[in-house]
This record gives sequence, C-alpha cells and structure tokens, in this order.
Amino acid sequence: MISLSSTALALQLETEFDFTEFLPENSEITDDILYMTDNFDFGTEKANILVKGDISDPAVLLAMAETERNIRDDPYVNEGDSIESILTLMRDVANGTYGPDPTFTAMYEASNLDGDGVPDANITALFGYLMGNETYMFQTVRVLHYDEESGRFDGAVIRVGVNSHNGAKAKAISEDMERNIRPLEREPGVTNVVATSGPILMHYIVNSIETSGLQSLLITVVVAGVILTIVFYFTERSIVLGVLTEIPVILVIAWVFASMYISGMNLNVMTIMIASLTVGLGITYGIHVTHRFVEELRRLGDIDEACRSTVVNTGTALFGAAVTTIGGFSILIFAPIPPIRTFGSISALAIFFSLIASVFVLPTFLSLWSKYVQRRDPDRFRRPVHPGRAVRARPAGRHTQEHRAPATRSKDRSRTTGFGRGGPVHPPASAHGVGKRGAAPPGTTSRPDDVDDDGATDDVDRHDGGTAGVSARVDETRETDDISDYAGDDGPDEVTGAGPGRVGDETSDDGGVDGPDDGADDRRAGDVSDDHEMSDGTEYAGPGERGMPARPGSTDEEFRAE
Repeated sequence: MISLSSTALALQLETEFDFTEFLPENSEITDDILYMTDNFDFGTEKANILVKGDISDPAVLLAMAETERNIRDDPYVNEGDSIESILTLMRDVANGTYGPDPTFTAMYEASNLDGDGVPDANITALFGYLMGNETYMFQTVRVLHYDEESGRFDGAVIRVGVNSHNGAKAKAISEDMERNIRPLEREPGVTNVVATSGPILMHYIVNSIETSGLQSLLITVVVAGVILTIVFYFTERSIVLGVLTEIPVILVIAWVFASMYISGMNLNVMTIMIASLTVGLGITYGIHVTHRFVEELRRLGDIDEACRSTVVNTGTALFGAAVTTIGGFSILIFAPIPPIRTFGSISALAIFFSLIASVFVLPTFLSLWSKYVQRRDPDRFRRPVHPGRAVRARPAGRHTQEHRAPATRSKDRSRTTGFGRGGPVHPPASAHGVGKRGAAPPGTTSRPDDVDDDGATDDVDRHDGGTAGVSARVDETRETDDISDYAGDDGPDEVTGAGPGRVGDETSDDGGVDGPDDGADDRRAGDVSDDHEMSDGTEYAGPGERGMPARPGSTDEEFRAE
C-alpha cells in the first residue's frame, strides 16, 4: 500500500525551472532581484511568434491583429507597448511617433477601408515604403522579411515582452502563447506559425530534460533487468531472480519522488538525475543480497536460516557502505546554492531507501521465490551430506571414507582399537597404486591423495612425522588407501614414520594382504580382503552399508538410490 500510494504521489510531480533558485541565499543582489521581479514588470524577456506565408494578404494581417489582442489579455505580458509587429509599426508611423510623415499617413488611411486599424488594400506599397525609408528601415526589418527571389513579403515576427519571473512562469507563458496563435493556425494564407524564444524556449528545454530523463530511466531499468536476467539464468538457471533483484530499485524511485512531492519540491535539471543515480547505486545492494541468499540457501538448506544469515552478514556490510555514501552526499546540504542542497539531501534519502528495500524487502521476495522453487523441485536446495567440505573428483582412483565416530586408542600404543560406527572400509577395487601414509597432527584431518581414474599407478603420497591421537569429526570426509581401478596385487605398501593410530597394511582386490607393513609401532585392526572377511575374523558388511558412499564424491542418498 505504501508503494502504491507513493507511485500515485510521484506521478503528480511537476517539472519547473526557476532561475532564482540558483542564486545564493543571504545575498543583497539576490534580494534586490527578487524584489524587482515580484513587485515590478521588470525584465527584458521576449517571446517571439514567427509567421510564414503571404504577409501582404489582408486576411493574414487580420489574423495577426486577433493574435495581438489575445496576447494583451495574458497576465505575464508586460504592460504598455510590449508588442512589436508590422501592424504596430504602421500605426506608430501613421500617428507620428517617429515624427510627422504625411505621405505614409495618407497611404495608411486610404488602405484602412473599414477603420479597424488593419490595412485592407495597397499593403505591398505600405511595406515597400517603410522598408525603403531610412528612418524606418531598421524597425521594419526587425518585424518583416522580404524575399528578393520571389519578390514577396513571406515572413513576419510578433515580438512580445513578458515577465517569466526568471523562468518560474515559463510553462504558463508557453501554454498561453500556444492558445494565442490559434487564429494564425486557422488562416489558410499562413504556411507556418510557431511561438519561440525566451521563456518559451526555456520551457521546451526543461520539458525535453524531463522527457529524456524519464525515458533514460525507463531504458536503464529495462536494460539492467535484461542483463541481470541473463546473468542469473546462466549462473543460477533462474529468470525470475533478475526481476526480483530490480524490484527494490523500482520501489525506491517511487518512494523518493513521493517524498519530494510531500516536501513541496519539483523536478528540475538537478533532481531529475536522482532517479538514474538511484538505479546505479541501489541495484548493487540488491545484487549482493540475492547472491548471498542463494549461496546461504545452498549451504544451509533452510529458507529462514538463509534469510537470517543474509540479513545479518550481507546486511551489515551494506549498512556500512550505505552510511559512508549517505555521509558523502550529506555534505552537499551545507552548499550555499539551494538546488545543490536539495540534490544532496534527496540523494542521501535515495541511498537510505535503497538500503531498506534491499535488506528488508528483497529477502521477502527471495523467500517466496525459493518456496515456490522447492515445491516444484524439492532437491534443488537440499543441504549436502558433507557441508564442511565438498568432495571433488581428482585424477586417479582416490576414495573417501565418512567416519561416524573418532577412532579410539587402547592402552597398548602399538595399535588402534575401534573404527567408530562406520567400521573399517572395504575398498571397491583392488589396491594397485602404491601409497605411503602417515598420521596427521592432532586436531587435523588428512588430505586426499592424488587419484588416477584411468588405472595407472599413482604417485607415492607421504605423511611424515605423524603423532598419536588422530580424531575425525562426524560427517567429515577422509581418505583411504590408494586404490586403482583394476584387480591385482600392486606390491607392498609402506608406512613412513608411522605413529600410534596409523594405518598399516593395504588391501588388494585378490583377497589377500599385499605384503608386510613397515610401521613397527602401529598396525591396522586387520587387513581387508575381497571376500568380505576381515583379518581379525569379523565379517565386512560391504561398501555403503555403514554410511560409506558407494563411489568417490557420492552421497548416502545417491548410494541408496543406486
């Protein structure tokens, strides 16, 4: 509801440009300018109306006269002789404003048949007299154009003195002028008429900035959404994630514009850029949150825990980044020029809204999305069996063992008693590669040796200087002896520097022990043969039946499925 209300308020924002807003405050010059513009018709702004067509046509002159009457009724037109045109020039010359001219006065009265002050005949002669007279030539060429090639008067200008209050009323003046020129637009003898110059041109510039700013904002949002959709599709196989990541940015733009409307601000050349700035800065927060949520969901397998971890960890980092950015923009609040202060405060507010939307709103949408995905694919975000360390395939027959409980050592330090609930491991293939093993230091886990899956003999791996007391955590993967993929006795295996709790004999696929062990201090609980019988007389249950994956890197669920 808040976002919908904000959108409705944001649509009511208007674009306005007031030159006085860019004047520094607490300045005597600024105070004087504001006093004159507010209390006097002060200003030299001109709004020009360009008329193209056969100006010597009496109907065109009548349309021009009607347009001038409409202009005089406008509230932003300066009082007095604020209109300058070919019609006003002819009246001034006939009335002797530039000095007595009986010749032109007689011509003008003779051409004004109906006494309305607009010539009805001999119009070309009147124009020629004014343009050929040195006294009136300068004033004439300012409002009338003669085409020497065609020998016609094909253009005229109506100049209007206006007061736009330094651009604040530019929009109103532009709209009034558009209504004033309608008589000329309806006249067939006029080929083109347009109101331009001064505040009208300023209005068009501001309007173009607003239009281009909104178009750029729309294009930026769409392009960013497409890019995010493509990236998340190739990385997460999801099209929806790109759209969800962009939702906070769209909400923030609505919140910012609504805040501006409530504060009585308008869009101008400065504030219109805040929307694009919000997209550039705010969307990065959403990207961080989305990536972290997906990673935590895969790691933890629980939606609520993933949301909590994302907000606590990534949210804290984003908070620090947002605070520093807000602090940077807040410095602009102390600027002496009001538009710059407004830009700084609104930008800081946009960053704050981006943080709120990314940390508190976006996880909600991500949670709904993940629940929907889990209903369709329950195994997509299932927690892995070995969360501590992923088992990756490596070259050459290495196998891993899941220890259910740590091995215990008897008082006799010469051997290890007990293999935990998982029991000893029976290799699924004959031992062909020669391996050398030693105990890891206390509290550490041994690393897998290099593995060759093509059946080739593995290089010798060695752990020297082992000590007693090796323990293994539950669900932690550990390596077994080097195993090759084909049957046969690969020869004796050597234990170098073995200590208490070390593994001794190796296992071959032909059902026998491959040779003596050199570890004088430690012995394995028993050599395992292929006939599922341990050397101490116990029967081996087989791979996978004691929590042991059936093949390297496989999970218990995959083994049971097989």
